[in-house]
Amino acid sequence: MTKRLSPFLLIFFFKILRKIETLLNLNFYLNIITKPFGRILLRNIYSNHDRRVIFNQRKLINKFHIKKEYTLDESVDKEFIKSSKILYSENETLLIYIGDSLIEYLSRVKINGNDYKNSLAFWLGPRTRIGLTLESEISELIDSITKSVLDYRKKRHFEEIIIIWSSGSIDVRCSIYELKLRKLFSTPDELIQIYKDSTQNLIQNIIKPLSDKLSTKNIVFISELDSTIKGEEPNSISDLKKIKRLKEYPSLGSLEERSQWRNSLNIVTSELAFKNDYKFLDINSYIYKDPDSYKVQFDGVHISNPDIIVDINKKILDFFE
Repeated sequence: MTKRLSPFLLIFFFKILRKIETLLNLNFYLNIITKPFGRILLRNIYSNHDRRVIFNQRKLINKFHIKKEYTLDESVDKEFIKSSKILYSENETLLIYIGDSLIEYLSRVKINGNDYKNSLAFWLGPRTRIGLTLESEISELIDSITKSVLDYRKKRHFEEIIIIWSSGSIDVRCSIYELKLRKLFSTPDELIQIYKDSTQNLIQNIIKPLSDKLSTKNIVFISELDSTIKGEEPNSISDLKKIKRLKEYPSLGSLEERSQWRNSLNIVTSELAFKNDYKFLDINSYIYKDPDSYKVQFDGVHISNPDIIVDINKKILDFFE
């Protein structure tokens, strides 16, 4: 059994590597699951996303002193640290979250214990669903996830595995506007066909091979989610590139337009999920039932309410119990 690294050591390594990136103007993509540091993070803190490292750092700091003032991001992590809710499952179940940055928060769930050990978050980086088509990249992705999960299962016994896929929200928030600006589709029907082809590719070339390798038929597709941020509407590719360079989570197009895209793409995902005997979970219903959805998505993109995270994961477990 591989010995877990000290949280202090992980945080130290992370900070040093990020400093090197900044000083030398490099981008190592250290947290991508196909890279060694990403696999170390998954093995030790159950997620390869940057924010899980920062979250663990804040957990350590919280033990030693209390800050009186917090940034919005710190306040969100503090709510997760304070949350004592635990989900109880009849079976020892491992949740495998794969996809966009939403999974970092969706996977913060305690199942049958006061930790996150029953949920692994495989963040793929800022990839769109439409853009995930390169055969060599897909093969490397499947091999990396399979190896990480099989290694992890050696440490603990799990009776069930559930694969949860989340992607498409970046498409809604950003890439569809870019496709429109580049004139890569002319009608809504053409866009729908592009997305349908991408989703079929995802199912055929990633989900099915991965479910075979991990010996599970328990698959859940998470719905596409929009941003609450008012979108910018650049008129040129150069303006668009500038926005993407300056904004961590660029939102493009009007709220009304993106709402239509979200609804249309959700129909595609749900229909193809059901066609392949997978489950589909619309997480928009958990957000927009709240009168102040802006507070639920603390940065306009990610879900920040631990109680909603618990509700979503309860529904996922209920699918298979």
